[in-house]
Amino acid sequence: MADGVEGALSGIRVIEYGEYISAPFCGKLLADLGADVLKIEPPGKGDLARAHGPFPGNRPDPERSGLFLYLNANKRGITLDLRQPGDREQLRMLVETADVLVANCSPRRAEELGLTYHELSSWNPLLVGASISPFGQHGPYRDFEATDLTISAIGGISDQIGEPGREPLRLPFDQAEYQAGLHAAGAILAALFAREQYGVGQHVEIAMADVLTFQQSGRIHNFVHHGRVRRRSGHRTPGFYPYTILPCRDGYVSMIAGRGGQWKRFLELISGGKVPEWYSSDPRFRSRLEISWKYADEMDERLSTWLGEHPKEEIFHLCQARGIPFTPVYSLAEVAESEHLQARDFFVEYDHPVAGRVRTPGAPYRLSETPWRLRRPAPTLAQDNREVLGSGPKWLQLDRVSLYKAPQTSDARLPLTGYRVVDFGWVMAGPLLGRLLADLGAEVIKVESPTHLDEMRQSPSNPTGDVEQDPVFHDVNRNKLGVAVDFGSQAGASALRRLIARSDVVVENFSPGVLARHGLDYASLRRECPGIVMVSLSAAGQTGPLRDIRTYGPSLTGLAGFDGLVGYEGERVLGSQAPYSDETAAAHGAFAVLAALWHRERTGIGQHIDLAQWETLATCIGEGFAGYFMNGTTPGPLGNSHARMAPHNNYPCAGDDEWIAIAVRTDEEWGALVDVMGTPAWAGRSELATAAGRVQRRRQLDELIAAWTRGHAAADLFVRLQAAGIAAAPSLHVGQRYFDPHFQARGLYVDVEHPRSGVDILHGVIWRLSQTPGRIDRPAPLLGQHNDYVLREIAGLSCSELAELRGEAVALGASAEQDR
Repeated sequence: MADGVEGALSGIRVIEYGEYISAPFCGKLLADLGADVLKIEPPGKGDLARAHGPFPGNRPDPERSGLFLYLNANKRGITLDLRQPGDREQLRMLVETADVLVANCSPRRAEELGLTYHELSSWNPLLVGASISPFGQHGPYRDFEATDLTISAIGGISDQIGEPGREPLRLPFDQAEYQAGLHAAGAILAALFAREQYGVGQHVEIAMADVLTFQQSGRIHNFVHHGRVRRRSGHRTPGFYPYTILPCRDGYVSMIAGRGGQWKRFLELISGGKVPEWYSSDPRFRSRLEISWKYADEMDERLSTWLGEHPKEEIFHLCQARGIPFTPVYSLAEVAESEHLQARDFFVEYDHPVAGRVRTPGAPYRLSETPWRLRRPAPTLAQDNREVLGSGPKWLQLDRVSLYKAPQTSDARLPLTGYRVVDFGWVMAGPLLGRLLADLGAEVIKVESPTHLDEMRQSPSNPTGDVEQDPVFHDVNRNKLGVAVDFGSQAGASALRRLIARSDVVVENFSPGVLARHGLDYASLRRECPGIVMVSLSAAGQTGPLRDIRTYGPSLTGLAGFDGLVGYEGERVLGSQAPYSDETAAAHGAFAVLAALWHRERTGIGQHIDLAQWETLATCIGEGFAGYFMNGTTPGPLGNSHARMAPHNNYPCAGDDEWIAIAVRTDEEWGALVDVMGTPAWAGRSELATAAGRVQRRRQLDELIAAWTRGHAAADLFVRLQAAGIAAAPSLHVGQRYFDPHFQARGLYVDVEHPRSGVDILHGVIWRLSQTPGRIDRPAPLLGQHNDYVLREIAGLSCSELAELRGEAVALGASAEQDR
């Protein structure tokens, strides 16, 4: 199973005390790159995921749960009952020798179990203790009950998915859980870097509700300054037409044309080589924004005949051959059998002592020097108790690796102070990765072309038309320096190579081969900079038959199997019309960069990270792929249904488009809900007394509960249901979330003064580190704002060399310059 290659995180020792998805996914990411992760489960039933499934043949077995087998490979496993003094003493011994402990208890539960960071750090002051919870460690909702459904509602994702006037929808398979685990893994590595720089352990706090705001850059600014609130719009997203999912002969196609030329070429494709007369002669169609606002239904209908005559694969290849970034909407089965993913060995297999042959998604990145490896199957319950807890326990005697240096004095005390990043990222995924690093202290230099501007400077979110006033660009590029250099010229590329020679990390999300044409690819750079870490975030990766496809980030949710699962149960595919793919790729990329830097600090060796955005999404629906591999299950749109919970939906409330998410997890909670509803007669039916009975009758149950909720305000039900111990939350749009007291108390929005747009309202730092918190102290750069400082003081260009660059129109002139 393993080939002896050491992982990037080898030597880091992690205790995972968590269940279901968020903490186990965090532990999986660390374990897959070499960390020694010890999973602690309660005796008896173990991790909740063991009972969740899916199971082969739909026969429950705690050792055959597809979700558990996916999330827990590469870990050791023991059982401890922390209520027992002897087991608690065992935990103390383990914590004393660990680097990290990650848990996903609620704050109240952590206090009951003695898992607060205050107590853990008394055993090991250098411990990095990570807490994942629905609402975080402080704020009015700190101790509220929650599930993925309710977090998706209050976090603002659900309000953007679904049809106008109908209930908001969530993303499939507990995405708030996956995102929290992913961000926790990155934050843990950042805290370890801080420990090595400053000699401090610390508490890392990740709130699921906070993390969902990371998916929505720029929307707060548009609400506060322009009163714009984006809500549900069915199968399309507001913006330039087309930004939609439409049916074709054998399924659906995701159609996004960010540039006018792409749309023109598509019209020519469907009309025999020229733009059709009905389009070119109609003045209503002169503006694609106008089409989106007023004539989208008509345009959908005009395209339907051609689309209905062609299968999605044919449309995909016809469009790609013409530079049109349309993609098919794949089912889970089509993703699992994709020739491209098979060529990249994305799906992997291992042998489990009870479950037999197990097939799961692999890692979404390939580290050139320290590739991820499957080293061990998911543990059976209590599998490693004797080895870890017996006399002379081996785990306590294993070597640890530390990069610890003499503590540095720094006013900033930021985890990544001293690291420099050259950020070629554009639009969203690459810039967001750079932002995550910049927020934690890295000096991030955004490289732009003066002749080919970042499209995000001119997005539909920018009502002014001024390239210096786009709110989304400002949000994803805060805390960065900015240079404008045409790397397509020999002189510009040479200047950037000199800059990279004095840097630690390069970020790029171009199509494969773009930087290679200018001598800026990893193979070229490593000859002069053997310690450089470079991450390439392309759509489908650097290898495979589809490596050169053109897509926008949202198109990838179709390729990865997400979009085909989003819609009302039994109805047409709507797709995940909320932002997700770019943000997921950025967070995975930041984690991989930090892992590669950790390895470089130990060895002096840099490496290239080949990250496929398509694969980052597929890693977050492991449960769906497990169902396919085990049972051949290929679901369609899931709505808000849940295999084990009912009621589980967003229900209408008094007012205009107001909704309350309610998720009942246990029979006891069902009884509490019945009490809150005033014990209606229908609720006493025996078939509703069990979860299985309620799930079987969920549609009828939804109608009955909706009849009750319609008479109440969502805010009132939120308070009453939470007081009864029921997971519930209002579905908030961006404006409601901005004024919500919990998000205000957590400082989730930050005002930053920008020289052109005035006060920008940006999302705050969501990786909360107690001793070395991130910060936002610089607005997004103007185009070429820091050319002199970066090119002269960092890259080392002389005044004459810089003047020559300006003379060749490679870099902007002094008019764009401002002080650092």
